[in-house]
Amino acid sequence: MACTLKVSGLNFTGPTGGKPTVKIIANNTKIVRAEYNGQEQPVKDNTSTTFPILSGRNLLLLNLAGPQEDVAIVEDCGTDPPLPMGGYSNDFQPALGFTIVGT
Repeated sequence: MACTLKVSGLNFTGPTGGKPTVKIIANNTKIVRAEYNGQEQPVKDNTSTTFPILSGRNLLLLNLAGPQEDVAIVEDCGTDPPLPMGGYSNDFQPALGFTIVGT
């Protein structure tokens, strides 16, 4: 399975209707809420969310809870390597936002 998203400058693009799975990689930090285009999205195991890409520019917001630690946000691409989307080191961020453009 290939990645749905592609890096485009500071944004990510993907085909309208595609369903990326965005995942957090951390020891203790969890996703407590995910929102895409103003609509709450389901969170699986407090570590990932999958959503249908909408046409145009839309915002994915992740609300996080956890200690100060290293955190990576990636698209889970199945058998392919994950697509790095962002993260932080030895820190805590209560919310992260990603612009996803449906094409």
